[in-house]
Amino acid sequence: MWNKRDEVPSSTTGAPTNRNMQAEPPKPMAAPPPQGVREAAKEPAPNAAAAIGSSMIIKGDIFSREELYVDGEVEGKLELQHRLTIGPRGKVKAQIKARE
Repeated sequence: MWNKRDEVPSSTTGAPTNRNMQAEPPKPMAAPPPQGVREAAKEPAPNAAAAIGSSMIIKGDIFSREELYVDGEVEGKLELQHRLTIGPRGKVKAQIKARE
């Protein structure tokens, strides 16, 4: 049951409001960065590797600061600051420069 004495009509909606309740100001919400986006200053997560899947065909230059696993087809130039792994179905026809 509600008490009529505690209610006052609202000036904006016409609906009754409770005098005993205080409205909290809205708290700003920080939106998380989109998945997969990293700040330029941060290093990639350890043991994280980018992957070119078996159904992918890439023609062009690829530059990466993280590991790369290729199970698809790549033609062009591969330059990595970390490890390059070519999977069992991977086909690479490229100029390659990698740490490992």
